[in-house]
Amino acid sequence: MYCALCNFNTLEVEEMDTHMESDEHKSSLLLVDKNFPKEKMLSRFLHERIRMLNKKTEIGKLLWEKKHGVSYKTKDALEGMELPDCLQRMDVVRCPACRSHIPALEWEVQAHLQSVRHASYFQDIQNNHFEKIRHIAMNVLSKHRDNLQYERFKKGEDPFAEEILAAEEGEEQKEKKGEQKRKGIAEVKKVIKKTVKTKEQGGEKGKASEKKGTDDREKEQAGKVGSLEEKKVEEKRVEEKSDLQGGEEKNVDDKDASKQEEFQDCGGSDEYEDEEEADEEDEGEFVQGERLGEDEEEEDGEEEGHCHTHPEQRP
Repeated sequence: MYCALCNFNTLEVEEMDTHMESDEHKSSLLLVDKNFPKEKMLSRFLHERIRMLNKKTEIGKLLWEKKHGVSYKTKDALEGMELPDCLQRMDVVRCPACRSHIPALEWEVQAHLQSVRHASYFQDIQNNHFEKIRHIAMNVLSKHRDNLQYERFKKGEDPFAEEILAAEEGEEQKEKKGEQKRKGIAEVKKVIKKTVKTKEQGGEKGKASEKKGTDDREKEQAGKVGSLEEKKVEEKRVEEKSDLQGGEEKNVDDKDASKQEEFQDCGGSDEYEDEEEADEEDEGEFVQGERLGEDEEEEDGEEEGHCHTHPEQRP
């Protein structure tokens, strides 16, 4: 159970009831009236709202005890543990401002309240307390749902009765809703299983057809690849033949060129030309000799004819 205005919490109903009637709680309500003078019903609304929230918490505890058959009480934290002789169990008092625990002894508590540390922390917590109360009141006035409840409260209605009834019947309604949800989930699961089966069957057929199509495509691709490879092999063969023929021609040309180079290096070209000139001269001399012989024969013939025609002129 919790009081948001005073930042007080406890697990016991009696302690919460005493706090709601305490001076600390009344001072918090006076701060609301002081800071929001136009909203005269605001402090009463906040007080009743805290009561309603604590009532819902109490109903929830009773429903839990009814369901589990166990009382909702705090257990002793040291239950079953034996304290050694050097430790002593005693009651303590907690100071929320200083966030410390003080032994439940009068002189210890008085010494803590008169300390400078407690005075400074208490002033800080009072300032924060005022800001928190202002924030809670502003939320009531600004939020749509809270503002509707506040308007109903100002008219004299009880806006929290419905919430308390819902909390009392909440457990049964939750169980019914839980059963309905379970049934709905089971039905949804059945539908999902059926759809999955149909999809699997259709998927198997589709996979078979896809497999066929992929096999056909692979065969076509393999045929195309084979034809391309054959073409490439034929082209390579043609290129190799042309390279061989070109290489042979090149070798012959290289051989002729090498021979000519060797012949030129040895000076054979000049000698060959001299020999050709000498042969030409010999042929010319031979022709001239033949001509001279022919001329001599003609002269001898003439002389003989002359002798036959004039025999008396012979010596």
